[in-house]
Amino acid sequence: MSAVMPKRRLCVRDLPFHQSSNKLRIRNSKRARMGRLLSEDWFHVFLRLTTIESITYLIVCWTVFILIFAGFYVAADTVQPDVDCGLTKNSNEILGFSAAFAFSLETTTTVGYGLPGSSNAFFEGCPELQVVIYFQMLFSILFNAFLFAFFFARVARCETRGIQVVFGQKAIIKRLRDGRFTFNFRVYDVDSRCPLVEAHVRLYAIKKDIGERDMKFEVMRLSSPNDDLGAVIYPSLPSVVSHTIDSYSPIHLNSSSGSKVEEAFHIDSCGMDLREDDSRTGGRDDYRCMVCGETYSTVDCLTRHIAYSGMLEKNDSVGKGGGAKRHLDVSLKEMKMWKVTKDKQTTGTTTGMYYEEFKSLFETEEVEILAVVEAIDPLMSGTFQAIQSYTAEDLEFGGNFAPCLVKDYQDKKSVAAVDLAQFHRVIGEGAAV
Repeated sequence: MSAVMPKRRLCVRDLPFHQSSNKLRIRNSKRARMGRLLSEDWFHVFLRLTTIESITYLIVCWTVFILIFAGFYVAADTVQPDVDCGLTKNSNEILGFSAAFAFSLETTTTVGYGLPGSSNAFFEGCPELQVVIYFQMLFSILFNAFLFAFFFARVARCETRGIQVVFGQKAIIKRLRDGRFTFNFRVYDVDSRCPLVEAHVRLYAIKKDIGERDMKFEVMRLSSPNDDLGAVIYPSLPSVVSHTIDSYSPIHLNSSSGSKVEEAFHIDSCGMDLREDDSRTGGRDDYRCMVCGETYSTVDCLTRHIAYSGMLEKNDSVGKGGGAKRHLDVSLKEMKMWKVTKDKQTTGTTTGMYYEEFKSLFETEEVEILAVVEAIDPLMSGTFQAIQSYTAEDLEFGGNFAPCLVKDYQDKKSVAAVDLAQFHRVIGEGAAV
């Protein structure tokens, strides 16, 4: 047997309080041809370097800049050897590179000239020197402007603001009273006194196909907050984000086999990211009658239609004995199969078995749920992201998140307090399988 590869997360929790640094472990292989493309966005590439690396590169560039113009000053001084430009003590003396470097450094830093010769620092008889000084000052102004823009962009970047948006350590897969399963996690902005602007959340499922190298990256629709309304949340208070595990969900127990779109009455999603919550609330139809083509939102509506139409067709001679299929011709076994399939989701005796299957699905396909909260920082008006991921080891089954928002009248400036000691806690029947 081949050795079992260790499971590695795409998003590592490398910060305290079970949080991530909002970085994904993705590398680009065979990127030899990407150099020219990246050169078109050199500023952001340079901005992504570490502080030590970027400062080192800037110091090297600044030093090279001074050295280059020092060479220009040496060349300019030799154009008219009989003219005293004041860069040396003696007009007959040749300007050395060390003196040219010092003059170039003085010009760049604009600290004022202390010339060894008798020149008044206007260099009237040395136009070549004036031209070199002009271009050095021009490049110096541009370089200083770049330094200001670079350090402002680096210090004021909003991506570090996402560190204060914390996620719960555990995610909960639980069964609702109507038999449906949901995937839930909790999120909270620690800097709650300055509420974020337009905060919304997205959820993705990353799965590795069995026997294949490719990884699937699928969207998970949200029921709370409703992603049809933008999945907007208010993270200044601890919020629970929920995804309903329906037949369209990437973590549905039958999603790996593809049976969710192969059922006789089920309308094909055509590759769209759908959810059953829309059909349950009458927003669209999920099922089509294979006899008449009438569409219905739920299986219950479809079975009622077939049963009622079959009752009307008992005394109807239309289609009898012909090739046309009637509602009466729909197999009772098919109807029972639909009823049994849906009834299994509403019986509580198999809950533990389903939890075991969810655990097996996450482990077998190495499922990693990627949660992304995106918002605007009100101070700098910049957009940032906070990222967290959940794997099989981060799942709890059943139960609820412990209450962590409590009344607080001890401080006159606050009315409520968030107990961060309870933020990660799961209470109730939840226990990792």
